[in-house]
Amino acid sequence: MKKYIKGFLTFTLFLFCLLPFNNLYALGVSAPTILELENGRVLGLAHINSEVMIYVDGTYMGNADMGESETQTNNFIYNLPQNIDSGQHVLEAIAKDRTSLLLSIFSNPINFYVQDLPAPTMIKPDEDTIIGKVKPFVTGLSVSGTKVHVFIDGVYNGRTEFLEHVSGTANFVYRPFLNLGVGSHTIWTIAEDVRGRKSSPSNVLYFNIERPLPSPTIFTPVVNKYTNAEQPFIVGLAKNDSKIKVFIDHKLDGEFNVKNHVSGTANFAYRPFTALSSGNHLVYTVSVDARGKESRWSNIIYFFVSGPIVLATEFVPEMEDGLESETEDQTLAPAQEEKIEEIKDEQKLEQVREDKEEKRDEKKNEESVQVDQELENIIKYDSSDEEKESGSLNEGEESQTALKMNLIIFLAFLLAIIAWIFWVNRELIKERRESSEDEE
Repeated sequence: MKKYIKGFLTFTLFLFCLLPFNNLYALGVSAPTILELENGRVLGLAHINSEVMIYVDGTYMGNADMGESETQTNNFIYNLPQNIDSGQHVLEAIAKDRTSLLLSIFSNPINFYVQDLPAPTMIKPDEDTIIGKVKPFVTGLSVSGTKVHVFIDGVYNGRTEFLEHVSGTANFVYRPFLNLGVGSHTIWTIAEDVRGRKSSPSNVLYFNIERPLPSPTIFTPVVNKYTNAEQPFIVGLAKNDSKIKVFIDHKLDGEFNVKNHVSGTANFAYRPFTALSSGNHLVYTVSVDARGKESRWSNIIYFFVSGPIVLATEFVPEMEDGLESETEDQTLAPAQEEKIEEIKDEQKLEQVREDKEEKRDEKKNEESVQVDQELENIIKYDSSDEEKESGSLNEGEESQTALKMNLIIFLAFLLAIIAWIFWVNRELIKERRESSEDEE
C-alpha cells in the first residue's frame, strides 16, 4: 500500500510540474469574445467583474472600456490607436478577473488591414516655371483630411493646415517661410492624417530661381484736368517691355503694358478702375516681363483722398485707361529729364542694394539649416514609440503580478503535498508498530 501511495504522489507531482501556469490562471475565467471591428472601434463581450486587455500582433495596446449589465456578461468598447502601421494585423483580447486577478486565454482573433496613406501630388513650381521671387508659391493636391509637410532641398520648410474638400482630394498652396537663393532647388512633400500616419514622399519637382526683374518706381499720385481727386493718376517709371500690375490698398486694381522709350525706361500713368473713397490709401506696383517673371514690389506711396492732391498742368503723362492726351508727341521738360536720369541712378543703386540683400539672405539660409533639421526631426517624431513603450511597461507589470501569484499558488500546493506525505508516513509507522505488538 505504501508503494501505491508514493507512486500516486509522484505521478501527481509530475503532472503538476508539466501543467502551464497560464492554464491554472485560466480556470474559472472565461475568454472574452470580439464581436466586430469597424473604423478602428472594437466591440465585444466579457464575463462580469473582469477587465479586458487588448493585444495587436501580440503587443499589449491597453484596456477596453467596460459597460454595465445585470447579466453575467458585459459589453466592452475599445478604440484602436490612430498611428498603427499600414499592413495586415491581428487583434486579440484577454480577460482578467478583478478579484482573483486570474487571466483567461486569448479570445477569438480578428484580422484587419490598415491601408497606406496616398502621397501628395506636386504641381508647381517645376522646370518650366519662370520664378523671380525668393518665396515662390508651392501648389499641389492631397487627400482630404490631411496636412502637407513641405521639404525644400531636402530640408523641412513648413506645413499646411488640414485640407478638406467634398470630392476627397484637396488642393493646397504653400509659401516658404525662408527666402530661397538664386539657383536650382528641389521640392517634395509628405501627407499626414489625423491619426498621425504619414505617407511616402511625393514626386520631386526641380525648379530654378532667377534674379528678379528690376522693380518699378512710382511717384506721388497726380490730379489734373484729365482726372479727379477720387481717381488720381498713378505715375512712375519702369523697364521697357514690361507689364505693370497696380495694387491699391493691397488689392490688384488693374494691369497694363508700358509704352517703350528710346532710353530703355518707360514712363506710365494709370487711373484707378473705380473711384476711391475718401481717406488714407496706399499704392505699389509690380513689373512682369514677357516670360512671366515678376519683380519685387516698387516703393510704396501713401496718399490721402479728399480733393486735388497735386495740380499738374505742365506734364500730361501717357494714360493707360483708354484716354488719349491732346497731343500725340509728348516731350518732357529738361527738369523732368534730369529727374528721370536721377531715378535711373537710383534704380542702379537699388539693384546693388538688392544684390547685397540676396547675399545676406543666403547667409541666413545657411545658418537656419540646423534649425530646419531640428524641425524636421520633430515632424518625423513618431508618438507611437511612446505608446509602445508605455504598453510594454504595463504589460511588464501585469507579467510580474501574474508571476508572483503563480509562485504563491505553487508554494501553497507544494506545502500541502508535503504535509499530506508526513501524515501518511505517520499513519503507516503507527500501523506497523501496532502490527509488531500484535505479533509479539
